[in-house]
Amino acid sequence: MIIMEEKFTRIKYQSKDDWLKMRSQYLTGTDASAILGLNLHHTSIDVWEDKVHGKKKPFKTNNLVKYGSKAESSLRALFKLSYPEYKLKHTNELLVNNKHHFLAGSLDGELEEIATGKKGIWENKTAYISNSISKEKWENDKIPEQYYIQTLHYLLVTEYDFVVLQVELRYEIDGKRWFTRKIYRFEREEVKDDLDYLLQKEIEFWEYVRLKKRPALEIRDL
Repeated sequence: MIIMEEKFTRIKYQSKDDWLKMRSQYLTGTDASAILGLNLHHTSIDVWEDKVHGKKKPFKTNNLVKYGSKAESSLRALFKLSYPEYKLKHTNELLVNNKHHFLAGSLDGELEEIATGKKGIWENKTAYISNSISKEKWENDKIPEQYYIQTLHYLLVTEYDFVVLQVELRYEIDGKRWFTRKIYRFEREEVKDDLDYLLQKEIEFWEYVRLKKRPALEIRDL
């Protein structure tokens, strides 16, 4: 089923296979970080090979990835309980921007701020903290760049007003285990320059896809 809205179009999918086939036709949130050289698992060339030749690099799963996937619905329910000032919904839909038809994303959730009527994106992450390096990535309210870029991409797709990122940090250090939940919120206006930059980079990359011309490899220090 296809539902056209003002800023984007909703395409419902029935299974994970349907979702994987659809998303290969667009740039998604994980693709956005990869084309900037900020994805830990995929490069800009991996994305290009997928879009142009259908050569998808397998995504490695492990117990931590499986935990994040299984915990999402519970963490969504916990957010609803903790923050009743928002309405939060989740649907099995791929959202495609109506102006830039190559930008798409599947959201962990869509928000409405009850007091203002503003629309927002709810993104959920689980992270494993086992040493000082992984801990440092989240200290002082920092967000790892690949996750930040992913949320920016969803703002480009939906043209919504804000993002709420919920993160569950799972610590296992010196034989001890504990969990911390962090909530980040930022407004569209606060990240306008970053949005403009990301949009330009995605437009440029999609031109390489359209022309079937191999781009240069983007590499950043992570």
